[in-house]
Amino acid sequence: MKKIYLLLVLLGSTVFAQQSKLPPCTGAWSDSSWTNCVGVLSFGLDRKYIGDFKDEYPHGNGKFSYADGRVFTGEIHRGKWQGRGEVLYANGDKYVGEFFEDTLDGEGKYFFVSGQRYEGSFKNGNFDGQGTMYYIDGSKYVGSWKEDKKHGNGIEYNPRGRVDFNGVFENDVRQ
Repeated sequence: MKKIYLLLVLLGSTVFAQQSKLPPCTGAWSDSSWTNCVGVLSFGLDRKYIGDFKDEYPHGNGKFSYADGRVFTGEIHRGKWQGRGEVLYANGDKYVGEFFEDTLDGEGKYFFVSGQRYEGSFKNGNFDGQGTMYYIDGSKYVGSWKEDKKHGNGIEYNPRGRVDFNGVFENDVRQ
C-alpha cells in the first residue's frame, strides 16, 4: 500500500511539475533551499501540498489535499488560498472563484451537489453582496445577500420565470 501511495505522490508531483515552468525543489524542505521551485510537502496526516514554492512557503500555483476530503487547486500566497481557485468538498459541493486567506471572498460560483447553485459575491465565506441563487425546481432569487441570507432588495422568480416577489428582504424574510 505504501508503494502505491508513493507512486501516486510521485506521479502527482511529476504531472504538476510538467505544468509549471519552475524546476523541481531539491534537498529537504527544512534546509531553506525551497524557493522558486515545484515540490511536494506533507503537513502530517492533516494536509498535503503539491505545487510552487517561494522562500520555503507554498506560493504560486498549487494543490492542497486535506484529510477531511477537501481539495483546493489554484493560486497560493505564502501558504494560503489567495486569488483565483477551486475547492471541491467531500460532500460533492464545489466552489470556483476568488479567495482571500483560505476563505471564499470576492466573486465566484458555488455548485451544490443537489443541483442548486449560487453566482455572485462572497465575503468571509458567505453569500454576501449581489448574487443569484438558482434552485433545482427552476426558480431563482436575484438580489442582495448578507451572511448567506437574502437581505436587501431582491426579486424572486417562479419556475416559469415570472416574478413572485419584488421587494425588500430582511434575514431571508419578505418585508
